[in-house]
Amino acid sequence: TLFEELEQWQDEKTRDQKQALALVASSTKWQEGIQCCRDIWASDEENPFRKMFVDTKDVLPGHRDLREARELALEQDSDEENNAERDDYDDDPEGLCDADITTLTPVQRLLRAKRKKSRRAKLPKERPNITVKLMESLPDGTLGLGLDDADEDQRGVVIVQIHKQMQSAGWEVGDRIIEINGQEVDEWDDFKRAWDIAKQFGTNGVVFGLVRFGLDTPPEPSVPKCLHCGSKGKHLQKCTNWKHMPDGVDCVFFCGRDCQKEAWKACKQSADKG
Repeated sequence: TLFEELEQWQDEKTRDQKQALALVASSTKWQEGIQCCRDIWASDEENPFRKMFVDTKDVLPGHRDLREARELALEQDSDEENNAERDDYDDDPEGLCDADITTLTPVQRLLRAKRKKSRRAKLPKERPNITVKLMESLPDGTLGLGLDDADEDQRGVVIVQIHKQMQSAGWEVGDRIIEINGQEVDEWDDFKRAWDIAKQFGTNGVVFGLVRFGLDTPPEPSVPKCLHCGSKGKHLQKCTNWKHMPDGVDCVFFCGRDCQKEAWKACKQSADKG
């Protein structure tokens, strides 16, 4: 009934208000609105239903006061709900990813490949441990490489054969290509797309990012930052003749002269204390 809807509305509104503002005993505008609704409901003049059924006493009950708002459970935050659903979500209910691939039908293999790709996308970004820069391809426009799909749980394509004219470029059988000019390569379609773009628009060669078995991944390149305030960005100015050069570096960076002066003062104070 309308009266029950009004009661439910005030319960939900009370819960939402407490969740949003953590108010327990404060009076707000919407609470004043509820009181107004109560007054209208009880009024013989303003309640249209009471006017409509004024001569039919059994249709509407007599004077009723809305009960006080009841405590409702707080709704779970949408982000928390999404995270919980994501954790409980089974992306392979049929077990295709763990099954023997030789026992699967063509349709099941397609589903398996799609799910494996989705899982690879959730893995941390993989960095090459070696690069090969190619300035020109073979006369027929090809790379001179025999390529195959990588393992289902790995990104990229694997080199299985090298044309004799390309053996001096730095390739090795077993290398896994995961980048072309910085574009990630997850599977064959990604490789073909990136290679076509590089051939069409590349003007200074093509750089292939490889993962070679047995080689360590080089450390992340350090990002320059101001020696004084630690700021990063293109505004930094390079200084190669800093007297108090930190160990292991050949230059330092500053935002400008102000940061350089403050860094110089700090170095002098440190030297005086020492």
